[in-house]
Amino acid sequence: MANADGFVPYADYSFCIVLSITARTNTEELRRILCQHGCLLVALPSPVDLVEIRGAGRDRVARTVATFAHEFTLIDKRRVSTSADLAAAALNDVLLSVYRPM
Repeated sequence: MANADGFVPYADYSFCIVLSITARTNTEELRRILCQHGCLLVALPSPVDLVEIRGAGRDRVARTVATFAHEFTLIDKRRVSTSADLAAAALNDVLLSVYRPM
């Protein structure tokens, strides 16, 4: 686990798979730590992620694909979604756990 905004404290070519959640875009650093035939999996929040709490967001897929295109080849792109009915206490927990709380 590391914040890929800057230097990632791992040796060159250390990983076969890297997961980027919310698309930290230090592509050169992610390329450095992936082995030659490694895979990068990028997970982005949907524009309607937590829409009931934050309002509509923006769709970052096209921008993220373009950002990574100079270091990586897109193999697949999928949208996956789920929903949950939460009680007030659980909703408060979600609010406390989001990357940029309200």
